[in-house]
Amino acid sequence: MIQNMDFSDEDLRLISKGVQKYITEGNSQDVISNLQNFTPEQMRYIVNHKINGKTSMIVACQIGNFEVVKFLVEECFVDLEQTGLTRINGVFVDATPVWIAAKCKQNEIMTYLTEKGANLNNPGSELPLIHVACQDGNTTLIEFLAANGADINLPDKDNKRCIQKSLNKPEVLRCLVSNGADVNVLFGKRSLLHSAIQQDLLEAVDILLNGDIDLHATDFDKTTALQLAAIGYKVEITELLMSKMDLTRSTTIETYELLGAAAMENKDIERACELWWNAISMQIDEPIEFPYNTDIIRSIIGGYPEPKSLKELQATASSYPSRLKVRALIVREKFLGPYHTDNVFKLILHGMEIASEKLYEKSFQILQCAYTRMVERHGLLIKVELYIITQIASVCSCIMLEYLEKRNGFIPVGQLFSLVMDVVDQLEEGTKLYKKDPEKFGGKSPVVYQDMMHALVDILYLTYRMDQVTDNRTFMNCLYRVICINPTGTNGNSILHLSLSRHPNMKLHTDRPKLGNWHYVLAEMLLQNGMNPNARNKDGETPLHIYLRHANNICQVNTDIVNLLRHHGAHIDICDEYGVSLFASAKLVGVKIDLVKDCSLMCLAAHTLIRHKIPYEEELPGFLIDFVRMHMCTRTKGII
Repeated sequence: MIQNMDFSDEDLRLISKGVQKYITEGNSQDVISNLQNFTPEQMRYIVNHKINGKTSMIVACQIGNFEVVKFLVEECFVDLEQTGLTRINGVFVDATPVWIAAKCKQNEIMTYLTEKGANLNNPGSELPLIHVACQDGNTTLIEFLAANGADINLPDKDNKRCIQKSLNKPEVLRCLVSNGADVNVLFGKRSLLHSAIQQDLLEAVDILLNGDIDLHATDFDKTTALQLAAIGYKVEITELLMSKMDLTRSTTIETYELLGAAAMENKDIERACELWWNAISMQIDEPIEFPYNTDIIRSIIGGYPEPKSLKELQATASSYPSRLKVRALIVREKFLGPYHTDNVFKLILHGMEIASEKLYEKSFQILQCAYTRMVERHGLLIKVELYIITQIASVCSCIMLEYLEKRNGFIPVGQLFSLVMDVVDQLEEGTKLYKKDPEKFGGKSPVVYQDMMHALVDILYLTYRMDQVTDNRTFMNCLYRVICINPTGTNGNSILHLSLSRHPNMKLHTDRPKLGNWHYVLAEMLLQNGMNPNARNKDGETPLHIYLRHANNICQVNTDIVNLLRHHGAHIDICDEYGVSLFASAKLVGVKIDLVKDCSLMCLAAHTLIRHKIPYEEELPGFLIDFVRMHMCTRTKGII
């Protein structure tokens, strides 16, 4: 209740509703004359009162009633920063009066409120007004806001600035730059200039260059804007940047070399040779030393003398176009360094291309080099590492098949062994991180972690099969360590669970009949070396649960696998966390299980203790307590 008044709160609410109705109808004089009957405090209460979320000021600003707006500000002392809810173009917004006026293009009101001190940076619950102007492409409004103190670099709720969202709007971008927008703000891990180059926005690059931009800024790969334009084969942008920069001779040579490499990747051999000749001709008088040693990549990809003259270039182009592609890789290595993302991706693509030509040994070496570089740079699991491993598995399956046919050739058991151990090390470290902080997980996605478990199963199988056919007998040491570490996926699946439930890498899956019974071989290998056949995942499922469900999904069951698990101690009388028994799963795929015949007396005793709720924890030794609990449904605390 307002003190010292003759009106109740409900009375004033009804009066507020009436005032808003008059404003909507355009009856300015009725609004003014009615409000003048109240004290200043009452008027302020009435005009600031919200009806359906909006105040009288919001209504007047939206319909453009300048006379009422002026009265409300000067006589009613309305709160200029009070937000109100209204609908504009079918969308509800909750914003300040000046925001509403600007959005509804009530320029006279917007100017007046600005002169009276309205805060142009207060967005209420909406986008800041400068962002709205940029979004709408309203350069007139941008100019007005900039001239009247609006923060042109004000971020939105996602911490993005207008200039970051306006690269593909040249007029807006030009307006922002001319009014002092920060052109060096980062766009993720890249500068605006890098982002414009990446999107091939020539006009945006030209506009940004008119600002106080740092042309030597680097991105997450330590790549300058000029390098990015060159390796992306953005010729016009590259030439524009070169014209704006005071380049050293070595930087000019580097740019021509990188452009030539990009031209080669785009199958423009003639242009590549032309650009490389430009670079060579600049080095003839005084050879320049460049930062990175390319001996490693030369030895992997195939070394040959680097052309030092136009004649050598022409000879290479006419006789060995494939060597020019290798030269492109060496150029990237020389200028970008061994760990640069673009360099590694080109290595991967080259390795896959070599594999398509059935040069599997060379392909394996290239892919392994790419994988090693990604691990050295990024450490824990990332999608690119996973992708490389799947490609390595595909190449190794081809190597394996070729060896089985010819009984000679390259078998990379040692290299694959090292890869297995590296993946296991990563999974072990990943498990620790995931348990410590599942949300952050070191910035890596649990999905990638789970997929890496699948990839581990693939390369375990291949390493084992290669070890068998070559009789190296080195694999068991590797396997023993894997089993001791016992990596599990984010859902708790062990490698035994996965070996029984998933289709292998597509190449392995296609060649599975030639490579042997994939699921059986893996399961036997793991069980013979001590893998727990009764290990449970987070849903309480054992490997046998997983296999029977998988067999039901593909409508095919291998009873040899069921018998293998049972032979190694898999219990058939336990249920998962949701009470689903192995009996039910087995019945679905036609596997017969007899509770009395197939259960030991110890198992039946465990069921009896659980069924009759007989206390046992103080009577039995620890290993028997675990044995009884294994037969209990963890969710229902019951039995089958």
